[in-house]
Amino acid sequence: MSPRGLPRPPTDLPELPITTLGANPLWRIHPGDVSLWFFDTSADGRFNLGDSGTCYLAEEPIGAFVEKFGRLLRPGGVIPEPLVDGQRLSRLRQPKVSLVDLTDPRVLGLVGLTGEIHTTTDYRLTQAWARTLRDAGFAGIRYKARHDPRGQLISIALFGSARPPRSPAKTTSIPVDLIHDASTTFAITILPRRHSRDP
Repeated sequence: MSPRGLPRPPTDLPELPITTLGANPLWRIHPGDVSLWFFDTSADGRFNLGDSGTCYLAEEPIGAFVEKFGRLLRPGGVIPEPLVDGQRLSRLRQPKVSLVDLTDPRVLGLVGLTGEIHTTTDYRLTQAWARTLRDAGFAGIRYKARHDPRGQLISIALFGSARPPRSPAKTTSIPVDLIHDASTTFAITILPRRHSRDP
């Protein structure tokens, strides 16, 4: 029997498990010249909404790191240093909204969702889920980071709205200890620039 794959969202959603963002901060890695509250409307993001956009965050700094740079890995787990230098890490206070929690195992029986919702590259299907969940009144989605093979790191997809969040934030360059964490946990290496030698 063949696996049935990720289903399309149903016309009528049952009551789904929700989570309310709490007191812990959220984290985002973004280009230094881009707003930390950037809501992406392109077709390139897992839960992107084409009209109001989606902003991606993580519950831990290392989660933001692997989701940002995991797709940019070169052979040997290498990331060129200039790609990291151009990014910033922002620590944000969580907006007081409720999200559908797709890490809750009950979503299997309720709507037939498997771990594919976190990992599939069929973004047309995951974006269909995002539209359905947004239209059902959810402010976003809590899900597992695709680039964590353990399935432990948690990501947040926050849907855009007419009034984007204005929560306080602290923005810094990518910390050295975070780069070290990525190296020891995920074997990711930041390749230094080649410096010319003095004659």
